[in-house]
Amino acid sequence: LNAAVYAVGKAITSVINDSGAEKTGYKHQQIREAKGQRDTLLSFISTLANELARRERTERNPPSEAYLKIAELSGARKTGEVLRLLRKLKDELHISNQEIQKNEDAARRYKERKRGYPAVAREPRDMNIETPVEEIREYWRGIVGTPQSFTPTSQLIDWARREGRAPYKNKVSVTEEEWKSIFSKIRPWKATGPDGIQGYWWKHLPEAKLKLKKWCELATRNPGEAVPNWLCRGKVVLIPKGKAGPKGPGDFRPIACLNTCYKVLTAMMARKIHQCIESRFPTEQVAMRKGVWGCTHAHILDQTICKDARWRNKELHMLWVDMTKAFDSVSHKAIKWILTKLGSTPLQIKNGIMQGDTLSPLLFCIAIMPISDWIRTHITPYQTAT
Repeated sequence: LNAAVYAVGKAITSVINDSGAEKTGYKHQQIREAKGQRDTLLSFISTLANELARRERTERNPPSEAYLKIAELSGARKTGEVLRLLRKLKDELHISNQEIQKNEDAARRYKERKRGYPAVAREPRDMNIETPVEEIREYWRGIVGTPQSFTPTSQLIDWARREGRAPYKNKVSVTEEEWKSIFSKIRPWKATGPDGIQGYWWKHLPEAKLKLKKWCELATRNPGEAVPNWLCRGKVVLIPKGKAGPKGPGDFRPIACLNTCYKVLTAMMARKIHQCIESRFPTEQVAMRKGVWGCTHAHILDQTICKDARWRNKELHMLWVDMTKAFDSVSHKAIKWILTKLGSTPLQIKNGIMQGDTLSPLLFCIAIMPISDWIRTHITPYQTAT
């Protein structure tokens, strides 16, 4: 399927490139004509506005020649007629500006696609900076390349005893509306994964989209056979963090470019998992939850508690917890153990919890559910007056 989509995309791109120059020239001609019309409208609007201002000042000076020409063409001589004509021209100017913006955006998008690599990849860089690839590989091997040990503590076992359930028996499906939502969030020209297929082709080739949806359903039922190893791989690009001077292994941010079909699969998995455990999330877990405005919720709560404490003259304490390499250091064994206790069948995650993957925020929230439970049961929260 991937090979077929890649071939179709290449063929379409080749045809478009052959005829693109002619279309681009026509688009630029449209922009020039629209800008000429806009300049004329601006001149007319300015002339009419000046004429109305002259009448408001009740000056005896004669009207300008520019206004007299407009009045002869339009028949607008009375003040009411001039006002109506001015409003009409302003509406036409607004439409003209929108048309110019639309055509300029279309020409810019075509130009960017024609140039190939994103502009950020073509920016001049200091070629004297050496990238210590082997050091970076060893640095990250200790974080994501080595399995993290995990042993359920007595607190975790107690949490599992209270929250654990039997495996979810009901069939969880993804509706057509949910599929539309998944595909609508695919960025069409984002950097590709190892398969080289941009999201645009998965979004706009109907047969490819249908086959991909069927494959995703099959992959959740039989991942061992339906999901090949290459699908879960990504191309890693090292982005300097901007620190001046020599670059150490920790001064580069690894960005993994994943296959779009893999992202669609994990987005579907995230929706299925969310349906099963949505009602079981701790109330304290607000960030990274679908349908919840985490920042707005936190801001309102913070303002309410602070104002209540000032009004009642009460003491407040705040604890900030910052998890170093939070996504990268989550133990796979911990995720599997918690999902099992929540009533899920084992979920094999072979490529880690990657930032930017649709499934990652949900898995991270699941991994810290016992922490939220421990905080709730061991720490007394602030009580407002009402």
